[in-house]
Amino acid sequence: MKRIFLLMFTSGFLWAESLDSLIDYALKNSTLIKQTKANVELSRLKHKESRIKRFGEIDAVGSYTHYNIERTLAPLTPSVMKSPTPITTSKNIYSLGANYTVPLFTGFAQTRDIQIQNIAKEMAKIKLKLTKEELIYNIRSLYLTILSLKEILKAQNSYIKALQKLNKTIAYKVKLGKKAQIDLLKSKADLQEALANKTSLISNIKITKATLSSLVGKTVTDIDPLSFEISKKEYITDELFQKIPSTSKMRVEELNLQKSDKMIQKSKAALYPQIALNAYYGKNFGEDIH
Repeated sequence: MKRIFLLMFTSGFLWAESLDSLIDYALKNSTLIKQTKANVELSRLKHKESRIKRFGEIDAVGSYTHYNIERTLAPLTPSVMKSPTPITTSKNIYSLGANYTVPLFTGFAQTRDIQIQNIAKEMAKIKLKLTKEELIYNIRSLYLTILSLKEILKAQNSYIKALQKLNKTIAYKVKLGKKAQIDLLKSKADLQEALANKTSLISNIKITKATLSSLVGKTVTDIDPLSFEISKKEYITDELFQKIPSTSKMRVEELNLQKSDKMIQKSKAALYPQIALNAYYGKNFGEDIH
């Protein structure tokens, strides 16, 4: 019997999850964290893209045109007209080239766009930090809730055993005529209520475990007990208010205001002239019909 008990105890211990292991697993595998990290990478690429646009862009250009009559592949210049070589003409003309466009002045729209993307990149990093902190807080909260419910369930089981014992005592005294029947009915009602509360506690533990499993990203069957010390700290209200502006959430709000201001400035770019340099290099091809 001792061997069976030790085996069951060891098995249960091995399947139990610690708070630190759940937090580590969630930070590595949580879909919410992965999504937020993807947003950070996306904002970084957008910021990089906005900076690259300052150097312009090159596009490959190709076309095909069919004419009813022959056309020259290139403009007729005096040197071509004097050349003894027959002029190449074709009804089917292909062109292939490269087009380079670079903005010279955009009314500061491009500068504002770089600033906006830089702000968005910083916001994404802060939101990742906040998401991690919120995830850790929620895991700890659910973990402690489960432990608390399990302790309440233990107390409830002890209470039920006491009621069952009391119920037997009252039933015996009713037979002896020392207690009224109504006392027994009241005792049974208290026992039924205690059993119903136990069922509710078990259900709440299962629901909380399911919520924790969803948050962590894997099934949590049981958790390890947690030991901690509560130390009383004295806070000064003025000091707490002074720390509010330096919090991550306040920084996000501040960046939102900065981003809105830059977007307003960017919209004013339409009031300025737009200057760009466009260059094309290409060549025409065609089948000489002569």
